[in-house]
Amino acid sequence: MYTLAVGLLANIYLLALYALALLGLLVVFNYLYENLRSPLLILKELTLAVFRGDEYRSLVKRFGKWAVVTGSTDGIGKHYALELAKRGFNVVLVARNLCKLEQTAAEITSVHNIEVKCIQTDFSDKRGKVIYEELFAKLEGLEIGVLVNNVGMMSEYPEKVHSIPEEVLWNMVHVNVASVTMMCRKMIPIMLKQGKGAIVNVGSSTDTQPTANGAVYVASKKYIRYLTNALQLELSSTNLTIQLLSPFFVVTKMNNYSRTVMDGGFFFPNVEKYTAFAVNMLGKTPETTGYWKHGIQVAFVGLLPLRLRAIFTRMISTDIKNDYLQRQKKRQL
Repeated sequence: MYTLAVGLLANIYLLALYALALLGLLVVFNYLYENLRSPLLILKELTLAVFRGDEYRSLVKRFGKWAVVTGSTDGIGKHYALELAKRGFNVVLVARNLCKLEQTAAEITSVHNIEVKCIQTDFSDKRGKVIYEELFAKLEGLEIGVLVNNVGMMSEYPEKVHSIPEEVLWNMVHVNVASVTMMCRKMIPIMLKQGKGAIVNVGSSTDTQPTANGAVYVASKKYIRYLTNALQLELSSTNLTIQLLSPFFVVTKMNNYSRTVMDGGFFFPNVEKYTAFAVNMLGKTPETTGYWKHGIQVAFVGLLPLRLRAIFTRMISTDIKNDYLQRQKKRQL
């Protein structure tokens, strides 16, 4: 009887070990799949490009003559537009400030021999669908090859939801969530009719965990991730390219509240360097951080438990908030 019991316990122990080993393999496989899928796809596309020739390597020939970039007068949007112009695309700049639109257009045409069209649009406009109807009426007749849904906004500095003005929260929902939804809704039928095209939705790698003091902004970026992933599945049988671009921190005006980011560094590229890398990823992978060092950050963050990541980001955002408020007080003295 004793021998039988010992044997049974030994078998249970072995089964538990096998189950843990299988679970470990599944966890490792999932981690490697999520972090190596994009680099392997990029390598595959680079290899295929060698054999497919200029027709495939040229983004203009592959997708179409015109690129539409929202939020294109500052930061990532502006420099993404510059990179697309560098590759031969005619560019439609969409933003709310007409003066900045004209300045950006002049900057692009002074360097690149392409056409630039400016459309003044305020995505926080409460008229809803009317602004999209007006915008797309101005796009009629253009072969839109690429749409970059870049426009976005956040609060002035990291802050708790209940302390952010309601108007700012509404604007974030309209600008960060409604814009990407409606731009995709109206552009996809156009591209399907053309039989080609690419949509780049700009999210953020900060969406890897809930972020205290940045709750609505990060949640809106998570929405963009899931929307883009779903669109990729819905359109998988078509010739359309749908890409999620999820940067970590880049030296742009949007991150002006953080001295650490604005000072730059190994993981904080300037916007010119970032967008040069990011545009190179177009058509090569469905999901990318756009910058290899940000890919390292995502891989490392993915090793930590979600709860731990959330606590860690709360500590960081609180420190950034306190530092920002202290600097503002000093300026007022």
